[in-house]
Amino acid sequence: MTVVAFASGMKSLEACAHFARLQEKWFAKYLHLPHGVPSHDVFRQVFKTIDVEAFQRGFVAWTQVLQLETEGDVVSIDGKTVRHSGTPTQKALHVVSAWSKANRIVLGQISTDEKSNEITAIPKLIESLALEGCIVTIDAMGCQTEIAQAVIDKGAHYVLSVKDNQKALHDELKSHFDAPVPGPELRTAETADKGHGRIEVRRVWVSDDVESLVEAERWPCLSSVIRVDSERILKEKTTQETRYFISSLPKPSAEEALNIVRSHWEVETKLHWCLDVTMNEDGACLRDRQLAENGSTIRRIAMNALRLHPDFKGNLAQASRSAAFNSEFREKLMLSLISNA
Repeated sequence: MTVVAFASGMKSLEACAHFARLQEKWFAKYLHLPHGVPSHDVFRQVFKTIDVEAFQRGFVAWTQVLQLETEGDVVSIDGKTVRHSGTPTQKALHVVSAWSKANRIVLGQISTDEKSNEITAIPKLIESLALEGCIVTIDAMGCQTEIAQAVIDKGAHYVLSVKDNQKALHDELKSHFDAPVPGPELRTAETADKGHGRIEVRRVWVSDDVESLVEAERWPCLSSVIRVDSERILKEKTTQETRYFISSLPKPSAEEALNIVRSHWEVETKLHWCLDVTMNEDGACLRDRQLAENGSTIRRIAMNALRLHPDFKGNLAQASRSAAFNSEFREKLMLSLISNA
């Protein structure tokens, strides 16, 4: 009931209970309801009782029984703080998720108390996922040798952003691309996007000459390094940014490298943004930690269910409205959940 209600645009457990009462006859076609629909207090008590880690493991197990495309899939791992879940004595909930570009769903998640704990949470999340043949992208927080090794151990490749938290590596990459040493030629590519009064030009350089890097010895299966220069022109203002990446991919083309780097941001635009705007995660105001953590899992299950719907057209908000007002659409959603449970 809760998954269908959240998929139908309900924003709280109270709203889920109200939606279930309004749709009691419809739910009764699929669920045994000898005592009718539970009250909102029962909804809350159930999700305060469910073990958080067991629920998250169940979520991962569910995504792994689906017939997903994995070979070459870009899996982006990133964290999101759930605003309004903290109190004066309790830090806000921080959830690290793995987003699949090819399948457009969340593969799994793990909760932490704060962003700094991502470093310890990410290896646990990676260990729980089926990643063979995938390309895992992580921002600079996850640029750690242990995390790179965890990705390799799962039969996947990594592309990790490098910033000043790995200062020696960052400085060496800067020197490497500013004055490349003799070796394999750099592969380059350039793209330009125009729209909404903005022009954005991206230039990428890829080098396989990792043996000349002193820091290369520390990183498992390091095979290539990448530099991306971005220039954004908005009205009369121009901003520039240079980013560096390390990768276990052997000899990726410049176009492939740029596509992978850009794909990472889907975790922001197609997951985190949708969780806030469509699923109202930040506005839920769940102070109870267990409710907040289980609520974050439910929202991701509901989002996956919508994106896996056979009639999904790419617009999550529109699909949510269809679930609310179209019983045929909602029926396919329910049957899909039951068949894949």
